[in-house]
Amino acid sequence: MGQRTISKGTIRKIARWCGWLALALLLVTMLSGYGISQFRVVDRVTFGLLSKAISHRLHLNIEIPLLVLTLLHVGLVLWGRRSVSKRR
Repeated sequence: MGQRTISKGTIRKIARWCGWLALALLLVTMLSGYGISQFRVVDRVTFGLLSKAISHRLHLNIEIPLLVLTLLHVGLVLWGRRSVSKRR
């Protein structure tokens, strides 16, 4: 059986998607953190969607996916750059 390799374009797309998802999770983390400390403002702005309890639960449960996506993004970008610099 032949070995299948992943193209540089596919690695770049995966890295880009991981980066955008990590950015979205970072923004949610910031909003939920603000929702813990300034819950009256966030509750009003989100029309009751993010109460203090929901913000706290969300803030605690989102840190592992944020960490995984960030490390995956950085790792893929560095791996892609390393493979390009080896060819030069």
